Order: sequence, then structure tokens, then C-alpha cells
Amino acid sequence: MAITQWQYVELELTQLFSILVNAKPSGVVSAVFSSVLNFNTKLKMVEAAAFVTLRDTPLFKECEEIQTRLEKKARKRNQIAHFILHQKALMLSASWSRNWRVRGLALGSA
Repeated sequence: MAITQWQYVELELTQLFSILVNAKPSGVVSAVFSSVLNFNTKLKMVEAAAFVTLRDTPLFKECEEIQTRLEKKARKRNQIAHFILHQKALMLSASWSRNWRVRGLALGSA
């Protein structure tokens, strides 16, 4: 559920960026922003746009606080999305366990 909800975070960040750069039409900015795959890079883009647009307003501090919260949430999201459970295989035979590998790591006793 958490992973599927993350798309709404990305969507809202795209809309915020579009508003900050005052894009008309917003579809072009949305396409450009969405072409960036790294979430932290997207946050930096929003930060730069907010600095130029909002730096002398109370909204800039609020934008910085949101960015800090999103950085923490992104770390948690990445832990969930990239979680891998490694488990030692049951020993069916000595040769089988020596040859069983996960991500290049031998789990056998050899």
C-alpha cells in the first residue's frame, strides 16, 4: 500500500514544481520534471525553484520543511521498495548448498 501511495507524493511534487516555475502550459514542465528518475534530484529542482520564487516569503521556510520531511519519507520508501530477505537455505546436500547463491553470495558452508 505504501508503495502505491508514493505516486501521489510524486504527483503533488510535480504540481508544486509547475506552480513554482509558473509554467504555461504545465504539461511541458510536467513532462520534463517526470523525466528525472531520481527523487532527490526532483527535490533539489523544487528547492531551486522555491528559492527563486519564494525566498523572501514565509512560504520558503514552509517549503524547506516539507522538503526535509519528504527526504526522510523517501528514505523509508526506498527501504520498503528495495527490501530483500536473505535466508540461509536448508541443507539438502552439501554440494547443493555450496552452489546455491543469492545475489552472488554463497550461502553454503564452503
